[in-house]
Amino acid sequence: MKILYLIFALAAVLLFTIAYSFNHLIRLRNKVDNAWKQIDVQLDKRYRLVPLLANMVEGYAKHEHNALLESVRTLEQTKTQGSKNSRLAAEDALSSKIAEVLAVAENLPELKAEEEFEKLRKELVSIEASVAGSRKYLNGAVMYYENARQQYPYRIVARVLSGLFPKKEYFAMEKSAEEGSS
Repeated sequence: MKILYLIFALAAVLLFTIAYSFNHLIRLRNKVDNAWKQIDVQLDKRYRLVPLLANMVEGYAKHEHNALLESVRTLEQTKTQGSKNSRLAAEDALSSKIAEVLAVAENLPELKAEEEFEKLRKELVSIEASVAGSRKYLNGAVMYYENARQQYPYRIVARVLSGLFPKKEYFAMEKSAEEGSS
């Protein structure tokens, strides 16, 4: 009879551990997914401002205008058909191009003096700062999620249910518009 109670207790502990591990991994996965969605919101805001920047720069620096529009076209294609990694690469290229355009604008006093351009520049820099903050949060969430996926007992649950708990990627960008305009 004692053995039966012992087996029942061990089964209950095992079941509790599995349920707790599963629920913890779900919370961490959802935290990562939510962090990506927050970054998408910021990137979409930036994406909507880039054509305005391109149009404003057009009269002053035609080459920069064309390069910026090419980056936007690349990003449009990536958003519709690309993977998350290819979109990140396109976003990174667009950030670099925005930084270049803002740097060129520093040498164009007549453009820099325009109130609308300055307002747009400040908004882009603000969005880049928000993306940077969201990126830090996302990377922290990914770290906790990946740590949990690799530690016992979560590792067992993550392997058995690998379709529910795939590996998550960190978000790293080479250069932001804020860094380029400093």
